[in-house]
Amino acid sequence: MNPFYEGNSLSHMINDDRFMMKTLKNWDFGPDMTGDITNPHYPDNLAGQCGNQLAHLVTADGSFDCQDNPNEQENSVSFLHLKEALTALRVLRPGKNKLKYLHQRIATRHLTPIIPLIKMNCIVFNS
Repeated sequence: MNPFYEGNSLSHMINDDRFMMKTLKNWDFGPDMTGDITNPHYPDNLAGQCGNQLAHLVTADGSFDCQDNPNEQENSVSFLHLKEALTALRVLRPGKNKLKYLHQRIATRHLTPIIPLIKMNCIVFNS
């Protein structure tokens, strides 16, 4: 999410731009400038920006502010993780690329929301 876009909910982004200020020219927030990866057009727009310079590696570690209900964090962000995965697949170069989910807690009680992502990863990458 674009921390400079006033229409973005503070609970859906990190409202701190210090980590991105030195690399701001490399960020793409999409044509509506929201940076909302859940927008259905975002993956295609990002792929269009990449052109034939697709990525060798994509990392994704998105989340929402889950402080009000920390026990539901995995359920709350599962849709976001799916959109991250689909966007990554859209901009990854063909070949032997791997999609990795960084900082994803996998415990028995939290496994259900990520089963579709694990299955998709196995199908796409023949793992």
